[in-house]
Amino acid sequence: MLNRYNFDPNKVDEKFKVTLDKVLDEKVDEFEARKLIPFSSASDGMDIATDVIIYREWAGKFKAIVSDELINDIPFVNTGEEKKYARTFVITSGYKFTVQDIQLIASGKKDPEREIRTAVNSVADRENDLLLYGDDVLGGRIGLFTVEGKRLYASTLNLATATGIEIVNELVRVSKEFTTGIKGKYEPLIFAVHQDIYYKFLEVYNSDANSDLDSLTVIERKNLFGSIQMVKNLISPTTGEAGAIVLDAKQENYEFKEIIAPRTFEYEIKREIEGGVELKDSEVMAYRPESIMEVTFAGYPA
Repeated sequence: MLNRYNFDPNKVDEKFKVTLDKVLDEKVDEFEARKLIPFSSASDGMDIATDVIIYREWAGKFKAIVSDELINDIPFVNTGEEKKYARTFVITSGYKFTVQDIQLIASGKKDPEREIRTAVNSVADRENDLLLYGDDVLGGRIGLFTVEGKRLYASTLNLATATGIEIVNELVRVSKEFTTGIKGKYEPLIFAVHQDIYYKFLEVYNSDANSDLDSLTVIERKNLFGSIQMVKNLISPTTGEAGAIVLDAKQENYEFKEIIAPRTFEYEIKREIEGGVELKDSEVMAYRPESIMEVTFAGYPA
């Protein structure tokens, strides 16, 4: 789900991929959809749109924006007799090579992949924002952090001063609360955290033991969460500070569908090359709110 800052930030974790053909036969009215699915203007069998709305013009390069909104015919939830449909959002970014850049590229003195990666990463950032926080402008879309009914675990631990042992003990409580703190079957799959929290986890677990073992390694060995992911600038809407969120692994509690991968393209204007990136590695996502738990801490690293 969350675009990770690794070798390929556009790929979705395999653990999140499930099919959409199963029937959600209980509490469908409690599902809130996170809708971000791709479209295709090419003849590759993915032309699912029935209507196209130009949402924003592509006003500038290098900054990812939502350029189009498409209303399509993929239903994602039925509530009584009301049928709702997912929407498509095309997220676009771009890069530019001047004549001088092209000469440097030809001579091997400039790496064109850097600009392309920057553009792709900016699209990944924009997608994360939509998934986590939604967008009031985009038809009132709801994000994982802003959905009504999600759980909240307010930790009294001050991360700024906590020892490694205190951090691990607190995360044992967080995992236990997520798994058993509400009626139902829940299994923590991903613990996504702000970079400051993540780096705090990397500090030495026990300074008295004369070891360089960090808290993150201890947490992973205890298998408290499926994985711990760092998400750049993950801010809690509850506290306005560094945020953290736990997401469920039980397939009856969410639906997810990855469609197709991003596409890059280039065109020439007055001997200068401009390129664009459209992120199509997106999804239809629906979560039971109680299968999402925000975690706040009394303090966090400065």
